Amino acid sequence: FCYEPPADIGGTVTAPPKDIQQLTTQIKQAFASDRVMYGGSVNANNIITLLPLGLSGVIVATVCLNPHSFNQLLTAVDHAQI
Repeated sequence: FCYEPPADIGGTVTAPPKDIQQLTTQIKQAFASDRVMYGGSVNANNIITLLPLGLSGVIVATVCLNPHSFNQLLTAVDHAQI
């Protein structure tokens, strides 16, 4: 299951981790799914707060349009201490 809050599409601010965690739990219960991906202004600055939330992955859209920004995101994930 993939979810991106409409208000966060193409933006620069992602939802608070607490809200994402709540939504992930609700999706897993409602759809009997153990895989949830989240999108919503995912970038190098906020990926570290998203990784510990038990997501199956993230959706990157706007950030991948710029090779430098996308590389920064990948580097942040590579250096994450989770």
